[in-house]
Amino acid sequence: MGAFATWNIGLRYPDRFAGLVPLCGGLSRREYLRRKPDSLLRSLLYNAANTRSLFIHGDADRVVPVIHARRTRDNLRDLGYRAEYVELKGRRHMLDFRERSPLMTGVGQWLSQQVRDAHPARIRHRAIATYMLQSFWIRMDQAELPNAQVDAWIVKGNMIRVKTKRVQKMTVFIDESLLEINKPISIEVNGILLFRGMVKPRRSTMIESWLSREDSELLYRAQVALDLRVSGKKGQKTKGIRRR
Repeated sequence: MGAFATWNIGLRYPDRFAGLVPLCGGLSRREYLRRKPDSLLRSLLYNAANTRSLFIHGDADRVVPVIHARRTRDNLRDLGYRAEYVELKGRRHMLDFRERSPLMTGVGQWLSQQVRDAHPARIRHRAIATYMLQSFWIRMDQAELPNAQVDAWIVKGNMIRVKTKRVQKMTVFIDESLLEINKPISIEVNGILLFRGMVKPRRSTMIESWLSREDSELLYRAQVALDLRVSGKKGQKTKGIRRR
């Protein structure tokens, strides 16, 4: 079940990995048993925006039918994501996984070229459970699960634009590789300007962001907490927004 685990761990925690290499596997055990698409787990492919993948499957695989890999290939293409799919003609489930085989040599070469981008200017993240609410500098604090979704990106002028689905509260951590912390920062959510102002670095934010993942590349000094339930007029700063 290694390839199933690779997809599922990698897509739930996409900010941890530079690349995913599932070999001869699928995405959902439920889908595998019932022989029809599992829309819930397939929705996790939305999280592959910043994590590249190389997946390999034999077209004669009788253990995990190749339709699972082909469906994933098509889903990723529809999302516009970069992914490499290799289908081996006439090969079954047990490929040559020996360390120096041509297959694994190619996998090793591909992996050696992957570098995690810990500071992406755009994040797309969908959560289906409470343990996977954060990706890079975006965190959902209150959301309707499953399928709460955030699409956030940096634009010129020290501004962040966000589109959400089924999210009531969220936190934006200020990534200083992307934004100037010594200038006012604007955050627009679903077409409404919810925040504009200075953010103050705090030790508590550094500790919080460190404890969440213990990753020095995902360490932040400042954050803005947003309550999306507070109504406001487009183009105005909305009252009731907490700032940290």
